[in-house]
Amino acid sequence: MNCYIFDVHINSCFVADSRKEDGILFYTHDLVQVGPLNMIRSEIMSAVKQEVRLISSYIVPVNWWTDFSTWQDFRGLLRTGTELAIHKVVEKFNSNLETFEGIEAYVENIDENGNIEIEITENNEYILQSFTVKASRKRLRRLKEVAAYNVGQCLDSENDAEFMNLPKTLEILVKKFVNTYSGDYITDSCET
Repeated sequence: MNCYIFDVHINSCFVADSRKEDGILFYTHDLVQVGPLNMIRSEIMSAVKQEVRLISSYIVPVNWWTDFSTWQDFRGLLRTGTELAIHKVVEKFNSNLETFEGIEAYVENIDENGNIEIEITENNEYILQSFTVKASRKRLRRLKEVAAYNVGQCLDSENDAEFMNLPKTLEILVKKFVNTYSGDYITDSCET
């Protein structure tokens, strides 16, 4: 059984501000450097998870991502008029995410292991933020892995697994399947 573990990487978060000088309205976007960051909206993340998990229900071969050698071949094959299973998956995925108002989401990359990177940008009058959602494909071979995956997907963080009174061997397994949130764009932007 294939499953996906998600890591949401915060790329940037800008807050919109407006001020009036001499009767002229100025708009600025300031990088959020302190305080809580605005996370990706839960309904957007739920839609991304649902789309990734629905890939197996598409009419595509089991290893749909292995039809070509590199991601650069993806666009090259489209120019030749060749359409593979991966093209159908990406097209359906992108079109289903276009229904959300105020965001732009698209598949950025699919590697040779079937791992998917999705770029999401939320832009409205209050905020401009971007995220990279990395969906890492995992193969579940044993029943305890399936159970640990199902429990891990219900938890908000790895710390939640410690409070469930699980046996240590199962706790370690559950922590492998918890979705994570990361991003150090503040330190990245200060270093350049």
